[in-house]
Amino acid sequence: MSRDDVTQAEENAFVRFFERVNKQVEKAIGSPPISVGAAEEIPVALRLCPLCGHQMREHSIDESTANVLVHCPVPDEERRPSPARHEPLGELGMPASAHRLEKLAKRE
Repeated sequence: MSRDDVTQAEENAFVRFFERVNKQVEKAIGSPPISVGAAEEIPVALRLCPLCGHQMREHSIDESTANVLVHCPVPDEERRPSPARHEPLGELGMPASAHRLEKLAKRE
């Protein structure tokens, strides 16, 4: 059925249905809270780097290419993530659960 084939009454019924659904959902969940986030927000320069833990103002940022590069002040050896694990992974790339490991052990 194309949009042109829909009568005014059917369109209104469709719209009314979703308006009722929205009202019920809003009663159950409520509207999102209004926050004053601007007053509590930490300036970017004072935020901590997720790799090295130093403030972002200590980093140099290179925006000369399409990919922005951030250079940490900490040597590479200190900021590398933990070594990769060589464990079986689940379907989504996450470490396999105990139940999944039992199934793998039975197959072997």
